Amino acid sequence: MNVKFLNPFVDAAAEVLKVETQVNLTKGNLTLQISALTTDEVTVLINLVGQIQGVVLFGLSESFGMKLVSKMMGQEFTVFDSLA
Repeated sequence: MNVKFLNPFVDAAAEVLKVETQVNLTKGNLTLQISALTTDEVTVLINLVGQIQGVVLFGLSESFGMKLVSKMMGQEFTVFDSLA
């Protein structure tokens, strides 16, 4: 997968998160990896199908993930349970 195809996808994802959480996000550097693992504590995998196929990984710290889930769900989460 060419990284240039990811920029619009990541920009759209950031915009959705901004609307859902009312938090401004800063996009880090994008990298193309062969592995389905990141060095971050939480990894979100999103499969792309259609003309562009691949897997997009969003890596984030557990503390940021918890804050993000809490904002999106409108309630405080302290652990990643099935609802989070």
